[in-house]
Amino acid sequence: MPPIRRPLEYYTVPEPNTGCALWIGALNGSGRPYATVPVAAGRPRCIGAARAVWESAYGPIAAGTFICHKCDVPLCVELAHLFPGTAADNSADMVHKQRQARGERAPKARLTAAQVVEIRARYATGREGLRTIARDYGVWPNAIKGIVRRTSWRHVA
Repeated sequence: MPPIRRPLEYYTVPEPNTGCALWIGALNGSGRPYATVPVAAGRPRCIGAARAVWESAYGPIAAGTFICHKCDVPLCVELAHLFPGTAADNSADMVHKQRQARGERAPKARLTAAQVVEIRARYATGREGLRTIARDYGVWPNAIKGIVRRTSWRHVA
């Protein structure tokens, strides 16, 4: 790992309620903020702060290995809250903790859980078809089919 310009502790503040060490340094430019550390190696560049903390404690990380957060706080760089894993491990952890965006929390969701319950009830009566229900809710018939067959919105009773 290239040398870091300043000690990692310079960029952190403790969060007393959770035990997290919150990053107050640079952040990446993506939609969700993740801590980055400037490194001094030829051209200025940044690496993930959690990765830098892990490498400073345990040495180099294998290619394709992520540093994941047990606490699910992207700005946390507390070593005790970090663990190495693959992309699949990280996704499995997210699903296990029910942190994935599904249902109404999904960015492109057009229905609510209450509407899904209504749709299933309407279809169960047998009086209305997929197209009629879809038109009423402003979605495609295949969306209604997925709801009725429980291939989508499975988490709604």
